[in-house]
Amino acid sequence: MIYQHSFKNAEYAVLKLVNGEEVIAKVIDSSKHDITVTDPVQIHRLLSPVGNEMIRCSYWMLFNDSPKVIIQKNHVLTFAQDVSKNTIRHYELFLKHSSHNEVDENLGEMLEQAEQAFKKQIMERRQNEMEEEEHDLDDINPLYLDRSSSNTVH
Repeated sequence: MIYQHSFKNAEYAVLKLVNGEEVIAKVIDSSKHDITVTDPVQIHRLLSPVGNEMIRCSYWMLFNDSPKVIIQKNHVLTFAQDVSKNTIRHYELFLKHSSHNEVDENLGEMLEQAEQAFKKQIMERRQNEMEEEEHDLDDINPLYLDRSSSNTVH
């Protein structure tokens, strides 16, 4: 499906692509078949370990030098240009505080360390819960466990 709609230039847009990705960017040009955007940022929805939904952003085109990207309209499933002010503010903060051309070489190692620390916390919590259960069982008087019932209530 090719959108015949003309994107408003110099406006923010959230694009839902046919592959499922959601991208927020600033539209700088639009033709019959293409949309030119600048600084496209991919939006990721994640579930936190406690079940809350979180949003994370990353550059959509990580290794390009130019912030401009051309997207063919036949790759766009739907779009929205009425982006909330809060979303635009977070997008601008992401752009301001991230360095597009400086990928942290230690990022993979840092993520692995964080994952290991999280797993360690989970294992420690489970161990503590098991010890508490064992302690609770130790508090039961064994005389009550072997007692047979001699009285039947009718």
